[in-house]
Amino acid sequence: MTPSGPPQNSASTQSRAEGAPVAWGESLESVLVGREPETARLAAMLDVVRSGGSGSLVVTGAPGIGKSALLRAAEQQAPDFRCVWVRGVESEQLMAYAGLHQVGASLRGRISQVPPAQAEAVEVALGWRVSAAAPARFLVAAGAMSLLAAEAAHGPVLVLVDDLHWIDQESASALAFAARRLEEDQVAFLWSARDGSVPADLLRGVPELPLTGLSHAAARTLVGPRVAPSVADRLADDTGGNPLGLLEISSRLSDSQRRGAAPLPDRLALGERLEGHYRQVLAGLSPPARRAVLLCALDPTASIASVAAALSATGDDGEAALDEAVDLRVLVPLDTGLAFRHPLLRSAAVNAASSAERRR
Repeated sequence: MTPSGPPQNSASTQSRAEGAPVAWGESLESVLVGREPETARLAAMLDVVRSGGSGSLVVTGAPGIGKSALLRAAEQQAPDFRCVWVRGVESEQLMAYAGLHQVGASLRGRISQVPPAQAEAVEVALGWRVSAAAPARFLVAAGAMSLLAAEAAHGPVLVLVDDLHWIDQESASALAFAARRLEEDQVAFLWSARDGSVPADLLRGVPELPLTGLSHAAARTLVGPRVAPSVADRLADDTGGNPLGLLEISSRLSDSQRRGAAPLPDRLALGERLEGHYRQVLAGLSPPARRAVLLCALDPTASIASVAAALSATGDDGEAALDEAVDLRVLVPLDTGLAFRHPLLRSAAVNAASSAERRR
């Protein structure tokens, strides 16, 4: 059975008739606004595989930037391919071969075409065969490669690895092993991963397709005609052009705010998915570093020296707190001071703080 792409988000917002912008996931075309160069690059890779070659490409970017949408677009561009989805699940990161199990379940009918030692290793790794000894990782990786090659003998294959940063290490290594060696087979690998989340040696040599924020023009198209151009431009600036941020935030504005007749809120409501991710990032900071980040969020004009001094006055090691926030890529140092790595991190830092913390 060929798996379909990730399910669309069915969370309801106001109906289109009521003037609300398109909901995230309502249509693939809507969330691919402004991504024409990227979809063209995917199409070129698929054409190479159709002509008898192989290909591998990793799509990188921030949460909500459209990585999964591009993978779904690739699936739509490949109706003549056997599409095999491998979706990372955060709770399964520590389960060895959980990701590879998705490949095995899709292609189990080809296991008889895999060399016996490799087939046995794959079956043991995936729990299809009982063995007292753990399978050799090399044989499991080689078996995954042979399984994909066996399928490719019957037509081109597209392996879609979504959220690579949440794939267990054993599966990620096995899939990368296969991608490096399937040069003579019609197999394409398309990976998605958050910025800076993938070890440098895992996909060494694999071309990268970085996704950045949408332009003002694309943002206006994405949020729709019910949002005034000036409001769409402001949201694009405040979200760094993040498509999910644009859709979720614009859907929470009042009609007057969408028209530009009422001011936008100082604190943007990010929506559950983005809010959850960025709060998780901030939760990795120590209390002094979180206070440093909150100070920077509340006063964008503050200098490094003034933030450090304010922290030191309350007993924190200001310089160490700022260094931690920079090391964890929440803040980035500029000549003029400190900036947030992504504009949405600023909103999340303010939203995550209590009223008492903001007053203090």
